[in-house]
Amino acid sequence: MSDPPDQAVVVARAPSRRRLREYSLVLEAVAIEHFVIQDGRGMALVVAPELEGRALDELAGYQRENRGPRTVAAPSPPLSIGAAFMAAAPFIVTMVVIHLLARAGVGSRSWMFAGENDVERFRAGEWWRAVTALTLHADIPHLASNLVFGVAFLILAAQVLGAGPALLGAILAGVIGNALETVFRPDGFSAIGASTAVFGAVGVLGGALWHRRRALGHVRMRRWAPVVVALIVLAWYGMSGERTDVLAHVTGLAAGLPLGALLDRVCSPRRSSVWLQAVTLAAPLALVALAWRLAFEA
Repeated sequence: MSDPPDQAVVVARAPSRRRLREYSLVLEAVAIEHFVIQDGRGMALVVAPELEGRALDELAGYQRENRGPRTVAAPSPPLSIGAAFMAAAPFIVTMVVIHLLARAGVGSRSWMFAGENDVERFRAGEWWRAVTALTLHADIPHLASNLVFGVAFLILAAQVLGAGPALLGAILAGVIGNALETVFRPDGFSAIGASTAVFGAVGVLGGALWHRRRALGHVRMRRWAPVVVALIVLAWYGMSGERTDVLAHVTGLAAGLPLGALLDRVCSPRRSSVWLQAVTLAAPLALVALAWRLAFEA
């Protein structure tokens, strides 16, 4: 086969020649001249400009009929740190305000008694404790630690998913993680703290990157690397310390991984939607407000 023309256009891309071979056979079968080249972004299938339309039509038809490998558009560039911080700001405000209210004893009941994730009360139907417990902290160092790590991982997750889906995923992973913990804990156990949601954010980030790399056809080792890194973070930061709730960290991460993959599948193509970002930012805050209302009414 001759060298590709100078103005050749890319009609499909994959990380290896093997993944492009199927597409190459499709074009070969309809006598469309094409070339497989390697550039700075991996392996690419290219054709002359005048053949681009025909080639794309043939590949699209092949995908519809055979559900073969997909040509996935390049992901949106990461959000800036400033835009991604929109996920961290509501997290910081919520945690700090509730900590101050709880310490000041505002209201007719003890915030700790009303909101801690008490295993017996949760099993008795007080599901909101899985939410309210995320917002309670024993002291300033406990709060500060969760804020520092929570902000860091929320910003990273928001750069991939957008601010709203990142915050929603972290809070939901924290709630699910707290609920799962009650399955394994004995009666009389209770827990507080946002660390379940913090490691939920780690899981959301790892799951989103896993899904993104899978969709782009990365080789298995690169595809699973974000999950491995998430497990390393768990082992390094979530398994030691005098008051560390290891099980909550594990369940939060475990809940975050599939949530991250789901959110990347559903939200990433619409990441620029202002409505999507607004709704997903408001939803976890509304959930926290509802949970605390139920806690004080119970």
